[in-house]
Amino acid sequence: MPARAWRLEPVASLHPAASGELQASAELLQLFADLLIPKPLHLSLATLLQSRGLADPVHARQFLDRNDRTLHDPHLLPDATGLIAR
Repeated sequence: MPARAWRLEPVASLHPAASGELQASAELLQLFADLLIPKPLHLSLATLLQSRGLADPVHARQFLDRNDRTLHDPHLLPDATGLIAR
């Protein structure tokens, strides 16, 4: 067995919405609509965000923000120009 391996949870435990356990808040669903996320993905995305501890809309919006200014500029990486050219 490799030193590192993926541990995958059974599908039912990953998607509690299938058994009716997860209900996404109206605010979270509105956030997804505002971000133009396709409706069929809303419940799956809510499950993913909840598993990361981001069930409230404020933290979810920060996590999904493409313009997050707290991230480092990737152009500052060594040889970024060469990587971009590939």
